[in-house]
Amino acid sequence: MSGSEAVPARRPLPLPPEGAFLVVDKPRGPSSHQVTAWVRDLLRVDRAGHAGTLDPGVSGVLVMSLGKALRLLPLLLTFPKRYITVVTLHGPAPPASVERVLKEFQGPIYQTPPVRSAVRRERRVRTIHRLTLIERSGRELLLEV
Repeated sequence: MSGSEAVPARRPLPLPPEGAFLVVDKPRGPSSHQVTAWVRDLLRVDRAGHAGTLDPGVSGVLVMSLGKALRLLPLLLTFPKRYITVVTLHGPAPPASVERVLKEFQGPIYQTPPVRSAVRRERRVRTIHRLTLIERSGRELLLEV
């Protein structure tokens, strides 16, 4: 094995001719745009894009498309999203109260992004199709949205 083949960062990673999708666990700190630029540079691809935007202070799944697969990105954005989250209550709440409040957050809801956000600050309607309590431990709720 030659010197450049032994070092993973120096090995070429050929992109399939039809392009590819890449799922990245974006850490808190960099913007989605910055992570996309890093991946583009590391993989030495001409074109890269991401589906959706995660604010710099947010970690999570960032779906990227590379090369010719970039054309499929608009289609990917039409699929529903699913989130798993932990909510910490300020104090004790009876189970019936929690279930009642969770039902209030199903259906159409109105959101305005925070002042410091990577997206335009305009009020928008989002539909919550299902909000399910998966698990509860004390004041912490594990939810699927």
